[in-house]
Order: sequence, then structure tokens, then C-alpha cells
Amino acid sequence: MGVYPGAVLRRSLSILLTLACAVHEPSLAWAGPPEDVDVRAEGLFNEGKYLEAAELQVAALKALPESLANRPQRNLWATGAVNAYLQVFTADPTQCTAATAGLAVADDYLKALLGEYGASVASADEYTGMQRLHGELDEARARNVRDALYEDIGRADWTSLLVPAGRRVQARVVVREAAVLCGRDWFDACIHALDPAARITWHHAEGAAMGADTPVCEIEAVSFPA
Repeated sequence: MGVYPGAVLRRSLSILLTLACAVHEPSLAWAGPPEDVDVRAEGLFNEGKYLEAAELQVAALKALPESLANRPQRNLWATGAVNAYLQVFTADPTQCTAATAGLAVADDYLKALLGEYGASVASADEYTGMQRLHGELDEARARNVRDALYEDIGRADWTSLLVPAGRRVQARVVVREAAVLCGRDWFDACIHALDPAARITWHHAEGAAMGADTPVCEIEAVSFPA
């Protein structure tokens, strides 16, 4: 096993494997008539059941193709779903899958708009509004990464003093117990926050089940001073 590149790898691994990020696949069955979905989603949101509200609207969104006739309704559901995922993550930053899901919904929605209406839609309210929500969720994720690094490093990380600063080092992350991979984006962000040129080679996809003693990824990065 290689040498950990400074303090960040230890914190990144804790984010990756021990944040209790629940892997939850939403049901994509048709959620009912639009007016029913709207009422149910609003009720769930008002009750603080943000994840359920998001998944309900995502299911409805996937069942309704983009078109001029469907455009207002799809915008309502996409906006509602991403905002609900943002609320989940804001309330509990360990819910990293909510942030990932929200960003994916936003990306898919923006791509659908471009695919259906062309580049001119980029100036439309639906497009710019979703870009803003995407930015808010992405910034919340970036802030979570910065906070995690600051919490771990603080004034100094004494373990990192064992590694000479500025050296190109390699590391392998191995999971010692059976686990589900969750938080790759966070892990990448933590490593790249300290070395933008770091190379991370993943052996498993997000959400993959891994047995004990399974190599998760390989890292090559420059160590940094504590």
C-alpha cells in the first residue's frame, strides 16, 4: 500500500465510506395525474419530507417527455425536485446521494431543454433558473468539502508530517469490510482541493457493492505540508 498524500486522504476516505450516505433508488413508475403529483409533492415538502417530494417529482418528470405542451409542467417538477434535494442536503450534509441526485436531475433537465429547443433556450427563464439551482447545490457540496477538510486539518495534521511535503506519492484505498461505494464526487473533490493535478483511478462505480479487502481506487498526488 502506498503512502497517503498528506492529511486529505484520511478525511476523504471517511467521507467516502463512513458518512452514512444511504443509497436510495427512487421508484420511476408513473406518479399519477399532474395535478395529483403537484398536490402530493407540495404536501410532502411542507411536512419536511423533502426526499419523498423529490422522488415523486422525478418519477413524474421521467414519464413526461419534453415538448411545448409539457414545458411548464416539466419545469415545475424539475425545479421542485432539485430544490427538494437541496433541502435534504442542506438539512443533513451526510446525505450526499441527495446532492448527487439533484445535480443529475438538473443536468438531465438542461440537456432535455437544449435537445428539444436548441441553443436559444439558454436565455429562457426555465434554463437560467435551473442553472441557478444547479449552482446553489454545487456550491453547497463544495462548501461541505471545504468544511470537512478544515475540520480534519485544523491547525495541523500531525500524521501528514510523516510524509515529506512536495513529494509525488501513491496510495491505494482498500475497504476492509463489505460496503457500498458512496461519495466518489466528495472523495475526488477533497483530493483535488489540495492537488488539482491528482490522478484517481476508480475500480468501482458509485453505488457498487464491494466485498471485504476490495481495492476501491488508486491515487497519485503531491503531498502537502500540514
